[in-house]
Amino acid sequence: MPISGTPNVVTASLPVSVNVFFASVGGSGTGDPSMLTVIPMEQKVHNITFATYNTQYTSNHKVNIVLKTSDVSLFQLDGVSHTSDFLAVPSDGTYSYAKLSVSSGVHTMNMSASGEGFLAYAFGMGSHESYAYSVGSRLKSLENTLFVDGRAVIIDDTIDVCIGASMTFSIFHRAELGNIFWDIDGANYTGDTVVHTFTTTGFRNVRAYLSSNTSSCFTEDDTLGVVLNIHGSDTINIDTVVCQNPFVWYGDSVTTAGTYSHLLENQQGCDSLLRLNVDFETIPTTDIDTQVCNNPFNWYENSITEPGQYTHTIVTQQGCDSILRINVDFMAIPSTDVYYEGCDSIDVNGVVYRDDTRIADTVQTAEGCDSIVNVIYTIYPSYKRNVQLDLDEGDTVYWIDGGRYWSNEQHPNVVYRTVHGCDSIITLQLNIIPHAAPPPQDSSAIWIPSAFTPDEETNSLFKIESNDMVEMHVTIFTRWGLYVTEFDGLTGGWDGTYKGEKCKQETYVYLVEYRTKAMPLIFQKRLGTVTLLR
Repeated sequence: MPISGTPNVVTASLPVSVNVFFASVGGSGTGDPSMLTVIPMEQKVHNITFATYNTQYTSNHKVNIVLKTSDVSLFQLDGVSHTSDFLAVPSDGTYSYAKLSVSSGVHTMNMSASGEGFLAYAFGMGSHESYAYSVGSRLKSLENTLFVDGRAVIIDDTIDVCIGASMTFSIFHRAELGNIFWDIDGANYTGDTVVHTFTTTGFRNVRAYLSSNTSSCFTEDDTLGVVLNIHGSDTINIDTVVCQNPFVWYGDSVTTAGTYSHLLENQQGCDSLLRLNVDFETIPTTDIDTQVCNNPFNWYENSITEPGQYTHTIVTQQGCDSILRINVDFMAIPSTDVYYEGCDSIDVNGVVYRDDTRIADTVQTAEGCDSIVNVIYTIYPSYKRNVQLDLDEGDTVYWIDGGRYWSNEQHPNVVYRTVHGCDSIITLQLNIIPHAAPPPQDSSAIWIPSAFTPDEETNSLFKIESNDMVEMHVTIFTRWGLYVTEFDGLTGGWDGTYKGEKCKQETYVYLVEYRTKAMPLIFQKRLGTVTLLR
């Protein structure tokens, strides 16, 4: 039968002979053909040396190698690995093959002892010429067949077996044998047919040693073998909580909590015990506390108009009942005050408020509840005060802005902010009084503190120190010119009170009027600020 370039796999339950025939290529006619016998995989070798066939027409030499896919990395040609050159056989990935080019001459192929061996074929083609031959094989007898439980097996194949199985092993042979010795997982038997029970899991070797006489000496070629993979019985535990009662499981009607078992077959055909631990779920209850403003408040099928507790039963995704219990309370309408403050007036979107005003508005919250907002506008006034002082010609006055003034043409303004942030303007107006003669030399002095602390033991009194004075009078004003108090500057002071009540922490204006010994007929004035600290 013709074959294509794709690898082919031939299997048989009994020994067969397979031959491959091919012709040479090139030239003007048909050249010498070649034919080789395909060697069974049971005859694999580990080491071989071969030589190419050299003629004047054949210069293209190759070698085909076939081996187990698991042994690809163990193979070497002339000491070199060719792992990347091997391809898996499409119809049976257990085996792989490679076609390697070789030079004319002698070559060596080998595989380490941990591998199962390989088969190789050398061939060459040229103009009117070709050759092909097997580079070597074992001479293992294929007349004998190993049966496992009555089924012929491939030598050195792997078979899946369940733990506890009693397996029957036998040899079919055409030639007369003297003895058959068995080594099964370390246990020794003799005879054509033996039975062995496997009690542990894992890979177990079965070897039958054949002899044509009673000798117990054997070579590798006298051996038939197979590998058994012993699989255990699986036990699978499942914990589950169910609400249906009864609960049906593999035909069993489960009505009480407990453990239930069912026998299955796993992928290897072995028994597998499925064990179910069942517990029945109690009906859960969820409490919800809520405050609402809508009346009535709709919750599932309930139209709620009064505070209290209401229930609803739902079914979960698992088909179980679940009770929702809601505790409802109706909220009172909240009230919020919003304050706006301004000086003299407040302009809100074109509406001007000049007096204190309160406006109530009802709005809805994000939850849809009513809420009352009280908008409170508070208007604070701005103050303007004029301070008039008589000043003798040639004298100067120190104003609260830190400047010195001496002319009635000067009108300094000082702007202060009230506690509400409104501007307060104090204007100095001087009345200059002319005098006929210049004043005599004045050696008097005056010391005025800038701050005092009436709540402390020290510096608790606003008092003016001086020398060479005949008379001194001190008047205290607020920053916007309101009268507070007055006292004798030579003997008294200010304790920070007004009509017996403590004045708040603030900056105050003082006016000092005094006569010195050098100029006893002329009243001089000093105006400035002092800070009351608490």
